[in-house]
Amino acid sequence: MNDILHLAILTVTFDSYFEIKFMKYPNSQPEVSAYTKVIRCGISLYTRYYDRYGYLRYYVPGFIVKTQDRFYLIRNQGRRRH
Repeated sequence: MNDILHLAILTVTFDSYFEIKFMKYPNSQPEVSAYTKVIRCGISLYTRYYDRYGYLRYYVPGFIVKTQDRFYLIRNQGRRRH
């Protein structure tokens, strides 16, 4: 199964080098049974929340990771440039 996950890394689109590095992490974890990158085109997967000023915001996960008993929504971000 590990070979299948390696193949998925080669065929999935990514937005940054940081995402490529991240995709290697769940692939190396024995408790992770599957993971996928959320491709935003045509998929409306988000959670609404209010920020500390009361403005409505949307949390859009970058990845979904599945373990034996849970799903995790993960949003990874690279470094912010100031």
